Amino acid sequence: MSNDSMNHDNVPAALVEKKTGIALVWIIPIIAACLGGWLVYKSIVESDIAIKIHFNSGEGLSAGKTEIRYKGIVIGKVESIELDGDLSGVVAMTKVNRKAKKVLNTGTQFWLIKPEISFAGVRGLDTLLSGNYIAISPGEGKEKLAFTALDEAPVSDDEFSGLSISLEANTLGSIHIGSPIHYREITVGEIVSYALDEKQNKVFIKAHINKNYAHLVRKNTRFWNSSGLSISGSFPHINISTGSLASLISGGVSFNHPENESADLPAEKDQTFTLYKNYDVARSGIRITIEMPDAEDINVNGTQIKYKGITVATIRSILPNKDFSGVIAEAIVDPKAKFALNTSTRFWMVKPNISLSEISGLSTIVKGSHIEVDFKEGEFATHFKLLEKKPNLTDKTSGLHITLTTESLGGLSVGSKVYYHQIPIGSVQKYELDDSKQKINVSLYIEQEYQALITKKSRFYNTSGIKVSGGLNGVSIEAESLASLLTGGIGIVSPDLNTKHAVLAKNGHRYNLYSDKSSADNLESKLSIRIADGSGIKTGTPLKHQGRVVGEVIAIELSDSDQQVVASVQLLESTKIFARAGSEFWVSRAALGLSKVTNLDAIITGPYLSVNPGAGATQLEFTSLPHEPLTRQLDTGLNLILEASRLGSIKPGVPIYYRDIPVGKVIHYELGATAQHVDITINIEERFKNLVNANTRFWNTSGIGVDFSLFNGAKIRTDTLESIISGGIAFATPDAGSDIKNNQRYTLLDEPKDEWTKWSPAIKLESK
Repeated sequence: MSNDSMNHDNVPAALVEKKTGIALVWIIPIIAACLGGWLVYKSIVESDIAIKIHFNSGEGLSAGKTEIRYKGIVIGKVESIELDGDLSGVVAMTKVNRKAKKVLNTGTQFWLIKPEISFAGVRGLDTLLSGNYIAISPGEGKEKLAFTALDEAPVSDDEFSGLSISLEANTLGSIHIGSPIHYREITVGEIVSYALDEKQNKVFIKAHINKNYAHLVRKNTRFWNSSGLSISGSFPHINISTGSLASLISGGVSFNHPENESADLPAEKDQTFTLYKNYDVARSGIRITIEMPDAEDINVNGTQIKYKGITVATIRSILPNKDFSGVIAEAIVDPKAKFALNTSTRFWMVKPNISLSEISGLSTIVKGSHIEVDFKEGEFATHFKLLEKKPNLTDKTSGLHITLTTESLGGLSVGSKVYYHQIPIGSVQKYELDDSKQKINVSLYIEQEYQALITKKSRFYNTSGIKVSGGLNGVSIEAESLASLLTGGIGIVSPDLNTKHAVLAKNGHRYNLYSDKSSADNLESKLSIRIADGSGIKTGTPLKHQGRVVGEVIAIELSDSDQQVVASVQLLESTKIFARAGSEFWVSRAALGLSKVTNLDAIITGPYLSVNPGAGATQLEFTSLPHEPLTRQLDTGLNLILEASRLGSIKPGVPIYYRDIPVGKVIHYELGATAQHVDITINIEERFKNLVNANTRFWNTSGIGVDFSLFNGAKIRTDTLESIISGGIAFATPDAGSDIKNNQRYTLLDEPKDEWTKWSPAIKLESK
């Protein structure tokens, strides 16, 4: 065997394998291509959409800065701003996030948001920091990329989900877009827009009522302009009316239902109502006519018709009757006084009358003559005749007949009035010398409704003339009304009136007539009070309990031991309860702060002493506290609900007064279930809950009332100074009335009737 054959036999055969697929070298290019394709697709899918928005003006727009926002989220930005082709405005070239593509359709609206400051409020306040921006309201329709911006924000269904109505007025007044709409002084909607009608002789105002209050608007609802100041009438009857301070500044509209009509069906969407110029024109009433011999002393929109001092109507027009023998006056009577209109109703003119035997109608010298009305039972009537003078009483007047004994008649005469807290309750019938010829017997008549004010311990004093007293510490001048200076008068002090030991006087009872009030008061119980800081305390400084004067400082001296001030105080006879162990005394000074205003009356009168009664044994020496003691928090009491026509200045914490003494407070208020009134929840403290029964009457004491007359002088009516600032509620209770439970409802009236303030029942209070 050769070498070549040996070599071939020993070499193994080669194995050949065929490989399939892509070579490894191509994987990286393929991945790169896929990634690039995905990035291209992503850039196309997520790229911003270019749209054009036409604006009437480029004011407030800024390229590269002005954003497009939807519900506070930025979805685009203005890229550039160009003039429109016809120079009618500008076109903002913007880019919008592609995710917002579905809202870019024919129904979509754009408008510019910028800060607006007016009396109605502040809008777009956030733009002061972030700058103006374009707002968007999505709509429906076909896709669209070119839009025309609105001049102002559109009406949003989300914002005004309620009732849309129209108001028709002769003039716009001070109403503007955003002016509030009030119902019983609660904001329930706002003005949306306004425009002239086609003939340009009326103003149509678009308004929206919020959803929660839409049911308040009925088909017979009346709207009036509560903006600005309304002055009507003629001297001396000048009527000035205005709404809230906000509506006075920014304009506003109010509405309500006619009080003499039942609520109609709910108003329909876009229903048109008349917008009256003021409340007097809008409200309805009962039309009556009064025949008169002439129109002397009658002023249209000035002469008032009153029932026991309460105005129930005003003369609206005067026309001659058919045969010109007299005149017929027309008046619109408050529907609440409908009960007084019947066949027995009598009207007569009240004019000033001054004579030696009578002085009456003095208030009409300044206020002007008015028409008085009284009535009994009868069938409803609307046509009447004016009597020449006040009709005579047909029933025999009953009351209390008593006699006063005095050594000097002073300025008293037949007809002189008897006053209780400056309210006339009777008069002098006659006077004559007694059998000894040394004293004078004065016969008094007390009207029946007031005879319960006179007890066997009542004291009478002469209010005629002027009394001047004083010394180095000051001068005191005591005087009653000008009428009592002319005709004389008698005042009354009844210290035991509201005590369980009081015994009412009977006909024929005799009393002494004191020369002045100080002599009649008969002060007793002298106390000694040590005061660390006696600045401002002087002779004559009063001692008060819950606003009522119960004593007076009669002397001031320094203590020999610790240099404290020692005040000698005399208590009134009926206030011996304060001369007991446990009584607390302190100096009340005016305190003004952002969180609290207390003892505001001390600004005018100066500091005074205050006291809380104790329950211990008799004690005459005390040391005053350094400050007012903390008020105890009561967890019990009587909860009541007062129904008010409007809220006014009432708020939680406002005090409830009985005879000027706070006996409770306001806890809560809300709109009533039928939205016809405001429910005010109050709490009467446990100790005073017996003061309230089913016949109790509540009224609003907020603000100040001023009455002025030439002979009676000027009188300022307000229960407490605190009620001027924060408001207040007072109540009075007659003798009879069934017991009541928690959450009993009462009506809160705007002012009291004269008879309520004269109620003076004896009510036993709960023990402390």
